[in-house]
Amino acid sequence: MSAFGFKSIFVPTGRGMAHTGGMGGDGSTGGGGPSGPQGAYGRMLLLNSSLAGQGWSYNNYSSIINRIQEYQFMVVATPRYGAMAESMGQQNPISGGGYFYRQEFASGNQIENSAGFPNGTYNGIPFLGMVGYRDNTYYGIQVNFYRDYSTASMKNLFYPVQWRNLYTFAINANGSERDEGSSSARTYYSDNGQQGSNGYYQDNRFSADDGVWGCNMIGDVNGDSPGPRLSNNSGYSYGCENYHAGDSSGPSQYFYWGGQYSSTSYSFFVFRGTA
Repeated sequence: MSAFGFKSIFVPTGRGMAHTGGMGGDGSTGGGGPSGPQGAYGRMLLLNSSLAGQGWSYNNYSSIINRIQEYQFMVVATPRYGAMAESMGQQNPISGGGYFYRQEFASGNQIENSAGFPNGTYNGIPFLGMVGYRDNTYYGIQVNFYRDYSTASMKNLFYPVQWRNLYTFAINANGSERDEGSSSARTYYSDNGQQGSNGYYQDNRFSADDGVWGCNMIGDVNGDSPGPRLSNNSGYSYGCENYHAGDSSGPSQYFYWGGQYSSTSYSFFVFRGTA
C-alpha cells in the first residue's frame, strides 16, 4: 500500500482542533496557574513540546522513557518491530524496547483517570497514552480512554480477553490535535492472546498469539484473524500490529500514525498516569 503523506500526520481531519497558545512552565497558557490546561491533558501537552524538541531516534529508549516519566507517567510497554506480542518479554522497570512491565501489570495498582481534556466526555476515565517514534522522527501522543470502566488497573485492560470500548484522541508533534468524536472505536488486543488474570500470557511472553497496540479512531481493531486490522482503515489508525502472524512478520513491518508507513525502525512507548 502507498504511504500517506505527512499532511495526514500533522494536519488534523474530521473534528480535529489545533491547540494554540504558549504553555507556561506551570502548564498555563498565559493566564497563569489554574487557567491553563490541567490534569493528564496538561501534562501531555508539556510532554509533547518537550519530546518534539529533542531530535531523538526511535531507539533512544532510556532518554525517551525518562522524559515521559518526568511528567508523572509510567511506561508500561514498549512495543516495536520484532517484539510486540509473542516475542515481548518482561523488564521491571522498562529501560529498553520490546518489553512489558510485568510487575506493574501484576500489581493491581489503580491507574490514573483522565482529566483536563477539551472534550469533557473523555474525562474521569482510565486511559493509556502512547508516544510514537519512527526512525529519527517523533510523531506525537495517542490516547485510548477505556470507557467501560470508572476505575481500572493495568490487568483489567487486558483480562478478560474481550472487546473493550474506547474514546480516542491524538496530539501530533506540532501541537495539532485529532478528535473524531467517535463512540465506535473498540479494541481486542488479540482474541487468542490468552492473557491470564494478571493481564499477560506468561512472564516472558505477553501474548500467546498475535496482538495490536493502538486504535482505529472510528472502528474496531483485533490483533488476530478475522480482525479488523489497523491496515483496514489506516487513515484513522495509530500504533502497530502483529496481525495473525509473527512479531517480525509482514503486518509488523508498518507504523501507523493517521496513515500507514513501511518501517521496521519504530517504537511505541505505552504509558499510564501516576498522578
